[in-house]
Amino acid sequence: MRSEAGAGGQSKLSNSIRTTVHDLRNLFTVVNAAQQILVRDSDRSRLVVVARSLELVARDGIALTTRLLAQGALESGSRCDPNRTLRNLEAMLVPLGGPRTLIRVEPGAEPITIGIGPIDLQAIALELVSNSLAGGSHHVILRGRAVNDNYWLLAVDDGCGCDMDSALVAMVEDRVGGSANGTGLNRIGRTVQEAGGIAKLRSEPGKGCAIGLVFPILAQTESEDAMISEQNQILS
Repeated sequence: MRSEAGAGGQSKLSNSIRTTVHDLRNLFTVVNAAQQILVRDSDRSRLVVVARSLELVARDGIALTTRLLAQGALESGSRCDPNRTLRNLEAMLVPLGGPRTLIRVEPGAEPITIGIGPIDLQAIALELVSNSLAGGSHHVILRGRAVNDNYWLLAVDDGCGCDMDSALVAMVEDRVGGSANGTGLNRIGRTVQEAGGIAKLRSEPGKGCAIGLVFPILAQTESEDAMISEQNQILS
């Protein structure tokens, strides 16, 4: 008979692996959208953006599969500059919007630090946008701003909205098997919580959705400045 601690550890590992697989599925969605643009679009400027998008997908896919091979371990003690991370993410989102959906990314200008790695932040931002598109949105805004001692990542759309109670439950309950429904929201909720933040949701069926992720801004040491600089070079 397994010990309670052993069962809890197995559940946490299972959640981590599900999270990584879910993130990979979102990346494959970007690849599929990019392929559609390559087939139908001959505009050179858009093709350059698509090429950049595929480059980012390949980079993140390598990182996620490496994590999966390491038994799903999340980035431990990682930090990033969220504004820089969002700017890098923008190219990846262009193919997802396609010809009918406007996706705007509005990062802040000032360099700051929050307690989440760049791969995880990009994954939850991609999840927010993917959920908006699945809800039939034609306009999606992803905005990052520092407010006092916190960093807000706000996703707003004009889609079909959702039932707030069900969405909030999905953010906090353990996902240990069965249906994949709610896995993305759970990934967002757990990642924000692990970074010391909170998630806020406002939505009504048929009236769009607004999700705010609030992360505490961290003070930086010289060694952490160097680490984030190195991350930015990798992500550029």
